[in-house]
Order: sequence, then structure tokens, then C-alpha cells
Amino acid sequence: MLPIALASEPDGPSRRAMEFLHQNPIRAFGAEPDVQTAYRRAAAVLAAIRDVSALSPSTSVSDISAADRILEDDLVRAAGSLPLDGDWVMRNTVRAETLRAMSDQDIRDALQCNPQERTGRVQSIFEDLLMQREVAVHDLDERGLEGLLQAIVWLKDVRLAEDVAAAARQRLAWIRFASHFERMAGDAVFFGRVSEMDQLRSHVGVLPPARLLQKVKNLVGRARPALSLSGPGGIGKSALVARFALEHLRLDESVRIPVAYLDFDRADRDIGNLEALVREIADQMQMQQPGALRKFAEDRKSRKGQDGDARAVFAQLCRALATDDVPKPFVIIVDSFEEVQYRDEARAYPFWDLLDNALAKFPWIRVVVSGRAPTYTLKLGGQPPEQMLLGQFDLEATQAFMRSKGVEDSAAAEAIHRLVGGIPLSLMLAAKVLKAEGKRSLESFNGRNRFWRSPADDVIQAQLYDRFLGHIHDPRVRALAHPGLVLRRVDPDVILSVLNGPCKLELTNIDQARSLFNELARETSLVMSDGTDGSLVHRSDLRRVMLKLMVVREPGRVKTIHMAAHLWYSRQQSLRAEAEALYHALHLGHEPYREDFRKPDVRASIQASIADFDVGVQEKLLRFGFIVDQNVFKEASAEVRQTAQVAQLEERIPHGERAAAEAYESARVLEQSTDSPASVQLLLSRLAAQLGRVHDQMTWLEKAFESMRLVVNPVLNLEFFSDYACAIRPGGVLQKPAAEFTEVLEHLHALADRNQSAWAFAQVALHRLSIRSEDDTQNAVLAAQACSDVTRLEAVDLWAIFPLLPECLPFMRQFDEDVLYRLSTRLTDRESPFTTAAFPGGSGVERDTLAWLVSQCKRTRAVKIADRSYQWDHVLIEAFMSMARVWPYRVLRVQHVSTFASNVLRESI
Repeated sequence: MLPIALASEPDGPSRRAMEFLHQNPIRAFGAEPDVQTAYRRAAAVLAAIRDVSALSPSTSVSDISAADRILEDDLVRAAGSLPLDGDWVMRNTVRAETLRAMSDQDIRDALQCNPQERTGRVQSIFEDLLMQREVAVHDLDERGLEGLLQAIVWLKDVRLAEDVAAAARQRLAWIRFASHFERMAGDAVFFGRVSEMDQLRSHVGVLPPARLLQKVKNLVGRARPALSLSGPGGIGKSALVARFALEHLRLDESVRIPVAYLDFDRADRDIGNLEALVREIADQMQMQQPGALRKFAEDRKSRKGQDGDARAVFAQLCRALATDDVPKPFVIIVDSFEEVQYRDEARAYPFWDLLDNALAKFPWIRVVVSGRAPTYTLKLGGQPPEQMLLGQFDLEATQAFMRSKGVEDSAAAEAIHRLVGGIPLSLMLAAKVLKAEGKRSLESFNGRNRFWRSPADDVIQAQLYDRFLGHIHDPRVRALAHPGLVLRRVDPDVILSVLNGPCKLELTNIDQARSLFNELARETSLVMSDGTDGSLVHRSDLRRVMLKLMVVREPGRVKTIHMAAHLWYSRQQSLRAEAEALYHALHLGHEPYREDFRKPDVRASIQASIADFDVGVQEKLLRFGFIVDQNVFKEASAEVRQTAQVAQLEERIPHGERAAAEAYESARVLEQSTDSPASVQLLLSRLAAQLGRVHDQMTWLEKAFESMRLVVNPVLNLEFFSDYACAIRPGGVLQKPAAEFTEVLEHLHALADRNQSAWAFAQVALHRLSIRSEDDTQNAVLAAQACSDVTRLEAVDLWAIFPLLPECLPFMRQFDEDVLYRLSTRLTDRESPFTTAAFPGGSGVERDTLAWLVSQCKRTRAVKIADRSYQWDHVLIEAFMSMARVWPYRVLRVQHVSTFASNVLRESI
């Protein structure tokens, strides 16, 4: 019998609860738990579902129209690029739980319930895994492999498919690797270049692929120097080396020579990072030669991603490739090398060393370097690279190229080739004009339009560009594409604040600027997006041509844009803004100073755009070691050329022993041919010190000391006495009596005052503190001065004098307990060299020790001053001392080499 209370009329809340239970019997009570199971099983065997409401359960249930309600929390919208035939997919956790409870017969029954949903490649692959049928991994294309890997994820903990997953990942990596070359140089996009391909094959020592139907032994012969392939932007260098690689990648593994391809037109690739380069080469080789490198791959896998010393790994790789099972030679292609040259070609020395040492043992290694300018720093076996200059298309290649751009008329293509030449950029622009203007443009090919008669490539390209711009419908986008290219990059803020007035855009708010920015972004023939900051960058080949023409046509407007840009960027606080402000200041006549280029990223940014500047600016930059146009260099005075050469050789100091040794020999030749040897002798002393040649260092310092008597250059005087003081200090390589050292410090202090050099003041203060007296009061004064001078320095200046700092820190800390905290804030700034530095050619100990120092500094910053203890300061001081013990530079003021990951100022996109 029911309780009395329930037999009576229920109250309001009770009535509503009973109504809810009546309307939702399954979810509330689980009265029919098999209903939910039946629908889940039906969904679990489907990769995706188009119509959830029409889904049939796996077994008979009372409610056959409840799928969308019962599965509401179990399904999510399909996302991503996977080619699914439905809009809904089951949550991974629910799918796994459901499938684990199903037998093979349950799975077969569930698959029979919804034949209308069992469509598409992913579903077919999913069913193969469900029914444990063999999956033909090597028959799948990229999308099929992506579907297979997704299906394996769905079946995690249900079906063990580790071997299938490994094979699929390997196959997918190979397809994506090869597809890059198909896009660059496949049959539909690569034309002509027959003689150039033959020349490239001849240097490497391989036959055309058509003749490589069987393995050829002993074809390679002796070691060869590298090949430097160069030519202007857009001429087809990358396409040529990509075609060479593609020819061999298309072959069967048994006759395929190993080809490693390193493209430096990537923000994450640094030629100074040996570990990353060797890792990339090894990954590519494992894809190309999986059979021969199985043991090598297993060894790497056992190290769990920790490859260890790059040189040892590369040697192990070469030994694995040395087997007769792998065809020879082993070709390493370095593409887009101009990106390395823009930043600093000296960064490549450790990589060159790696290749040179390997070639001595494995003479079948071949190296090809492709870039806009030749490389001369790469010497293999003591030989400089052979040079190959890539020229224009011939007529046959031009006609094929024009057909690929939609110009089918062979006569028109021939006329274009005759009148504008075979430069791909000119041909691309001509094709766009021809397609836009039709027959009117063809008439001009016959010579009735003077436009086509100019023999100068730059003028032809500029005028073609003008014609092409005329077909952009929005006049504001045209304005951004032409006057706007005075700027190296464009974003909505710059459009509104810099270009709005000079380009007559009449914008009133940032939303309008964003809209216009998006319109410009669609003109992919003109601009490209820089993924590092989202800004738009004009195509460098077009910008280089058009900028020169615009300076001639509209000098007033060009100057106005430079002024507006300089004002805008000067008000911003970032490394990018600093570089852009300097770029526009130089165009406006700013007299550059050494301090302008202290930060390597800013310097590299200016070097990357050196061709934008007129002769006068390039002459100024030449004094600071910038690589300028050869004609500018030849026309400069002997004094300026020497200054430039000294600066360029100086930059090699941090790049390893080979770089310093070659610079030393070059400097010796320069010293013998100059009438003003002081700067060269100072450089020689620094190079000798870095090479550990103490006697030579002392000799050159003494010679420089005599030569400096005739020098009135205050900067050179300052740098000499900085080095001289460091050398003759107590414990230095050229130790002098205390009285002479004190006198030199006085002179160095006077020069620091004359040059207003913060780092030189700090150097003097640290030297004085290091020879403190027995007078505690005087020592306190010295410590106070050192604390004051050092903590005022920027991080880049702290780097310059770092070897002198650690031994003085305990005494500085006794006077000022906050000095370590303030130093920590400097060292860990976002743009600090201590957080971005690399040590090319180092053993790794330097890098690890620096990382430890930075981590201790960051921890110190995180601790409030009141909570810090002497014990913690003691740990930080030990970190400084440890860094000093492994510091790889034997002289002060060595410009730091930053990791490429820190380089946010890429100018060539």
C-alpha cells in the first residue's frame, strides 16, 4: 500500500518533478538503459554522421526517434580539414568506452544498421581497422593517411595498431616532403633549364634519372668542392635545385641517391644551430632510406629525441649511408642562402666545418648552395666553391612558362620573350597584363607601343607593374600597392597613421584601415603575409624595382612617407619599431653611429634592405662593415674600404676557430698593404687572442700601441685602450707593473668620458675594484662606483664586458645587496643577448651554463627583494662564476650571436 502522503493530490513541486520524470524516463531513471547503449553502438562504428535524427539503433528499442536527444552530449561538430562525410563525430572517450564493450559480432551488427552513413574514405579505413583487416598504407595518399591516423586515434585502447600508425606517419611525412618539390618543380610548373640541369648533374656526379634504372657503383669518384648557384630573385634558383631533388625522390629506394634539402626561407631555421640542422638531415634520410637506416633510426629512437652532439650524430649518419645498399653520392642542398647572408654569413662557419670534416672521410658527399649572391666562405677540402650563375629562360622555356600562366598563343609568348627577355618576374607581369588587356596588349607586342621597346629589365618590370596595377579596381588598394611600398611592411595601424595622408586614403578609423588591409592581402601577386607578426610584406623582387622608379618619379611623396613612418615607429617600443625607425631615418639622411647597430637583429634588418639605400647611405654603412653594392665598395676611399674590411673580419670572432683563423690570415694580408695599420693590428691582436696565440696577441698589441700614436680617431683609441687594459691587468696575458696599469686606466677613463661610453666607464670601475687596496673606505667607494656604472648598462653592454663582472660581484654585493636583483632584470629582458645567445661551434656546455644563469636570474626577479637571502645570492653568484669559467671569448666586446628563433625581423619573405 502507498504511503498516505503520496495517495493524496501532489503539491506543485512534486507534480512538476513527476511530469519531468514522465517526459524523460530514460535519462532520469535509466528505465531502458539498453536504448542509450544501442544508439551509442550505432554511432561508435561511424566515422561521422550526417543526419543524427535518422540514425537507427544497433538493436530494437521502444523509442526509435530519440537518437538526437539521447546522443546530444556524446556528439560534437566535426572540425578540421579531415574529409569526413558527416557533420557530427562521437567524442573520443565515449567512442572508446563503447567499442571496448562490443564484440566483433556487435560491431558487424552495428555497421549493418545505418548503410546510408557508411560512405567516404575515412569510413572505409575505419571499418578496416574495426574488423582488423589489413590496411594498404602505401596505397594511401595524403588525405587517406590523415584519415587512417585519425581512425587509429579513435581506436586507441581498443585496437592495437602501433605498427600501422608508425608506417602511416612515415609514409605521410614522405608524401608531404616530396609534395613540396612537386609544387616547386613538378612537370606542370618547371620548364626548360636543360643545360643547367646537365651542369648541376655533372658537378654532383650523377646520371639523368632516366638512366638510373639500376644501381650504379663507383660513379662518384673523388671529393669535389661545393657548388654555389646564384642569380637574382625570381630567376628560378629554388626551382632548379628542387627539380634536381625531385628527379631522384621519384625513383625507387634501391636506385635513389639520398638528397637532403635545407631551405633557409623559414623563420625556424638557423644555420648556426647544428643540432637542429643535423636532426633535419637525419629525419629526411630516414624517410628516403628507411631500410638502410633502420639501425640508425632505432639508435636515435632509443635516445628519445636527445640526439646529442651534432658532429657525432652526423658522422654516425654518414657511416650508415656508406653501405653499398645506399646509392651515392649523398647530396646536401642549402637553398635560399641569401637569408643567411642577410643576417651574417659567418654564422655558417660551424656548419661548413661539419661538412668539411665529414667530406674528408666520406668523399661522396656533395654540397650545393643556392642564393642570390655567391658564397665564398664555404671551403671543402681547402677549395672554394665552384660558381654557377643562373641566367634567363630560353625561348622554349618562356613559351612553356607562359602557357602555365594561361597564355596559350605561342606567337605572343615569342614576342614577349623577344621584347622583355626571359626573366621569370618580367614574364609573370607580362602574362598578367596580356590576360587583363587582351588583344590591345598584343598589338603593343608588334612594336606600335613604345612601352615594349625599353631594353632595361628594371624599366620593363616597372612599367609592366604600372600596367598591372591599373587593373586593381579599388584605387585605395592601388595606392597601398605603389606609394605604400616605400614601407617595408604594412599593417592596419601603419595604414591609418602613416599612409593615410600621403596616399590620400581618407580613412577615419582603424576598422576602415583593417578592411583596406584585408583587401590588399588578397593581392597575392604583390604582397605576402609575414607569419611572425601578421603584417604584409611587398614582394621583394617587385619592391626593389618599383622603389627605384618611385624615388625618381615622386621624391616629395617618398620623403613624406619616410618622415611619417620614422615619427610613427619612433614612438613605438619594440625591436621591430627600432629597426623600422632606423631604416627610415637612414633614408632621411641620419648620420649612423656605432650604437645604432649594437643589436644584431637591428643590424641584420638593415643589411637585408641594403639595396634600398642610395649610394650615399651605402657609403656611410660601409664604414660599419655592411656588405654593400660592389660598385659602391670600389668607389669608396681606401680608408673607408679598410674600415669596412676590419669590421667584417671582426664579426667572425664568435663563429668558431675556423672563422677566426681565416679572418686572421685575411687581416695579415690587409696589414701588409695598408699605410694606416693601427685598426688592422688591433684586429689581429683580438683574433690572435681568440685563437689562443698569446705570443702573437702580445706582438700585435705592441705594434698597435706604437701605431696608435698617429691615430686621432677617438672610437678606435677607446677600443684599443679597452683591449690593452684588459691584457695588462693583473693576471692578464701581458701583465704590466701596477703603476702602468693605473695610468692606462686613467687614459681609458678619459676616452670613456670623451666618447660618453657607458660600457667603458663600467670596465674602468671593474678593473679598479679588482685591484682594491687594504683601505676599506676606498674599497667601498670603488664598489659603489662599480655598482652604479654596471647597473646602468643595457644588457648588450653587459655582454660586452661580461668576463670582468663575475669576480667583482661578491664585493659589489657587500656594498649593495640589491645589485644582483638589478642585474637579473637586465639579463632577462626580452631583447637581452643573454636570453637569445648562441655559441657557434661550442660544445654545448656554454649554452647549458648560460641557460642555468638566466634561469637563476629569472628566479631572482620572481622573488621580492625583502624575501631574498644571502644564500640565494650566493647561488646566483656561483652561476655568474660558472659562466665566466666557460665563457668562450678571450677578448671583450664580442658581438653576441643570437639564436635564429629570436630573430623577429625577417625582411625577405
